[in-house]
Amino acid sequence: MRSVFIFVGLIFLAGVIALLIQNKQRDVYIDRAVIANAYASAAQIKLRVEEYFYENGELPNSNYSLDLPEPHEFRLRGLKALAIEDNGVIHVEIEGESPQASGHIFLLPQQLDDHVSERWICLTPSYPSIEKWMPQCRYEPVEGW
Repeated sequence: MRSVFIFVGLIFLAGVIALLIQNKQRDVYIDRAVIANAYASAAQIKLRVEEYFYENGELPNSNYSLDLPEPHEFRLRGLKALAIEDNGVIHVEIEGESPQASGHIFLLPQQLDDHVSERWICLTPSYPSIEKWMPQCRYEPVEGW
């Protein structure tokens, strides 16, 4: 009889562990979706930066130069701020529901005057595994981030 209780207890414990693992995986996919959505929100901004470059021969240095709202006025799920920085760099600040989803992505314009396929480089100091699930971005650790 005692072994039956132990067996039932082990089965119950295995079920609880399985549910915890399943919830953890679900949270990871939700975090990734929030990050990818924030990244995608910069697509139109990349076009605006390119248009500015073609019209002016230089890269914009602020949201103001592109007639965009202030960085923190961009509000989508997970997107905390979207800023144009020096030399046309797009800074996407992400605020996820979990600490693992919160971070930064930087889009750096490259050779906009040439017709090359890779005109933007995506770097992040925040997401070490990003290349596994978003191969267009690369993890670059930076002190202080």
